[in-house]
Amino acid sequence: MRHRKTFTSLKIAEQQTDNKGLVLFLVPFIALLGQALEGWAVNAFLPINPICICSDTEVSKRKSKNEDTDSFSVVDLALPASTDTDTILKQLEQASGDAGMTVVFSTYQSIEVIAKAQKAFQEKAGVEKGIFDLIICDEAHRTTGVTLSDKKESAFVRVHDNHFIAGRKRMYMTATPRLYHEDAKKKAVDNDMVLCSMDDTKLYGEEFYHIGFGEAVSKGLLSDYKVLVLTVNENDMTASAQDMVSK
Repeated sequence: MRHRKTFTSLKIAEQQTDNKGLVLFLVPFIALLGQALEGWAVNAFLPINPICICSDTEVSKRKSKNEDTDSFSVVDLALPASTDTDTILKQLEQASGDAGMTVVFSTYQSIEVIAKAQKAFQEKAGVEKGIFDLIICDEAHRTTGVTLSDKKESAFVRVHDNHFIAGRKRMYMTATPRLYHEDAKKKAVDNDMVLCSMDDTKLYGEEFYHIGFGEAVSKGLLSDYKVLVLTVNENDMTASAQDMVSK
């Protein structure tokens, strides 16, 4: 089931907001945004009011930097996506009068758009009403890293700043937590750098649930590793292949 983590976050959000709060769900890729949107819409106890924020330009930027690619396009999403602040503001205003949770699904790369829309919404609806009741950071290991003191923080790191994106609570989810060694932390301090490591409880909070691979396999939640070994008769290999293997 691809929505297992997504489903868990949905039920936590419903419990935390009593099915009527303002939630922000952040992902690094448009494809993951589509999966989260689908998972929440299908499994929500009450219908949600979804708002999608992202653009296809984020895909080309990642490809130009040789980073992880995302062939999923905004046109593949179940709902139209936007990065226009005025459009998002109207959606927030309309959704605020409806029953159910209002959920903003967005990529981290569009976090500045979210910040502008949130501040505009707070000016119209009131500061308290515009605060996200819960900010969910999926693939949270991407929110770690080092930032030079004289450099602008990346979109992934800025999510920690409650003055930039106001939220009452944050929840970080990842299958691959990223922790930095004490030597790296000391080096960051010595070089006037800001280091985000997932064992920093002041930044990420306390870990409230963890399940290892072995436990997940024993509970039938994951399939165990299988090792496949391919054997080839030496006589069936070309001379160049034999030479390559011998090296």
